[in-house]
Amino acid sequence: MSVQLTGKEHTVVYKDLDSGRILSFGVAGAPPLHVPPGIRYETIECLHASDLDRFMDQYRQQHIEDEERAAVSKLERERGFRKAVRDAVIARNAHLDAFNRDVNLRMLDAQDKLYERILSQRIRAIPQLAAERYEQGGDDMKIVRDGIKGNLSQ
Repeated sequence: MSVQLTGKEHTVVYKDLDSGRILSFGVAGAPPLHVPPGIRYETIECLHASDLDRFMDQYRQQHIEDEERAAVSKLERERGFRKAVRDAVIARNAHLDAFNRDVNLRMLDAQDKLYERILSQRIRAIPQLAAERYEQGGDDMKIVRDGIKGNLSQ
């Protein structure tokens, strides 16, 4: 069942004309936030809750794909540095006793696990509309501050 939105509830979606990507959401009649100058975009008014849900699902999927690409790109960029550090520690291990060698290897493993955990948490961040955070019992002022900063994600 499609619920029609009325009055002040009208939400608009700003989509890039060239790529078709969703740039942001906003209130009907207000200028868009977080849209870089010079970007050509279209404004789509959501008249039904099902439209808003559909655009939010597209935005979530877009965000997840962007984060996955960013994580892979970051891994590729940092691979050389991380390998150099690992190789230097292993080369230094040749001059250490067994206890310190084992400590160094455990620290390298712990560093790798921590790095993987941070990347996986970054990938799992899921964007939310301010209304969704409010419905989940979010603090009004924190939602507004996060929205201004562009940090509306779990």
